[in-house]
Amino acid sequence: MPELRYRHLDLVHLAAALLEKAGLAEERARIVAETLVEADLMGHSTHGLALLPAYLGELDGGGMAKTGEPDTVQDLGQAFTWDGGYLPGPWLMHQALKLAAMRAASYPVVTGVIRKSH
Repeated sequence: MPELRYRHLDLVHLAAALLEKAGLAEERARIVAETLVEADLMGHSTHGLALLPAYLGELDGGGMAKTGEPDTVQDLGQAFTWDGGYLPGPWLMHQALKLAAMRAASYPVVTGVIRKSH
């Protein structure tokens, strides 16, 4: 039987649509979907689309938060800690990286810690 192959953008669109149907906002669903597909493309299949059924189940069962923002536990400028409130981990990481990149102009090293992410 031939190996099935799919275009990565088709997989992103499918995963994002399923995540939106499960209750994530469009941007969050897209970021999570892109992250999962990127993990597969990099060869990290344990962190790729194989996680999608579990994510959908957690969204459906309430174990993963659909809405909200991370709470800042501590912010020292060059280091920050967030409570993720069980929001999707890929989305939280995306937000943390954006913040760290903005702060990199002011600090030689920026460290972010996220607890309670999914």
